[in-house]
Amino acid sequence: MRIASKDLARRLKKDERRAFKGVEKARSRALQRARGTMVERSPVDQGQLRAAWRVDGESLVNDAPHSGIVEMGARPHGVSAEGMQALKDWARRHGAKDDEEAEAIAWGIARKLRAHGQEPTFFVRDAMPELREQWRQEVVRMLRSL
Repeated sequence: MRIASKDLARRLKKDERRAFKGVEKARSRALQRARGTMVERSPVDQGQLRAAWRVDGESLVNDAPHSGIVEMGARPHGVSAEGMQALKDWARRHGAKDDEEAEAIAWGIARKLRAHGQEPTFFVRDAMPELREQWRQEVVRMLRSL
């Protein structure tokens, strides 16, 4: 392909706009794919963590209040009365036969949280290689379409 020098500036600007649009499209596709991946990889009990994933401008965000604790864990800590009730409810959802068993399970979990804290899951950290590969695939797709 030959371009006359008088047409070069116009052609470069056109190509620059086209490339910028392509990058924006690749970013948008990669973010939507990443959202789907994180929804699938998120630990689930009642679904709040999975439901909280959203694309916000140029970022993938999870604003569930407990997302950081699920990812990074927590140091040893006490459990409030509300926390004990939440643990009892969790035990019931996960097979406790009656209130007495649910309370025993809740006390056991609370004792472990006071002594050892909560283990991290690192579900976001562990997803990063897959998310990087999705981004790479979208950039390659964009470059091939130019």
